[in-house]
Amino acid sequence: MPLGYFVATTYNNVVKFNNGDLYTADVVDWGISGGMVITGILVSNPVGLTVLAIGGIGYGIYRLSAGDNVDAWINENWDFNP
Repeated sequence: MPLGYFVATTYNNVVKFNNGDLYTADVVDWGISGGMVITGILVSNPVGLTVLAIGGIGYGIYRLSAGDNVDAWINENWDFNP
């Protein structure tokens, strides 16, 4: 699950970068999904993978419920794209 989200986020960020629409919140989202992939690679026991799966589901729920509001707050306070 995290790998598919990471690939989709990477593709989305490349397209946004090429169009000049890449914002700080997009990079933060990419970093979190990349961290989840790295954690998944490093954790190889069933308990660790279960915790990672629960974390991925939790992050997905967060993105669906409050993601837009948090993205707007991040971009308002720390945006690098003028």
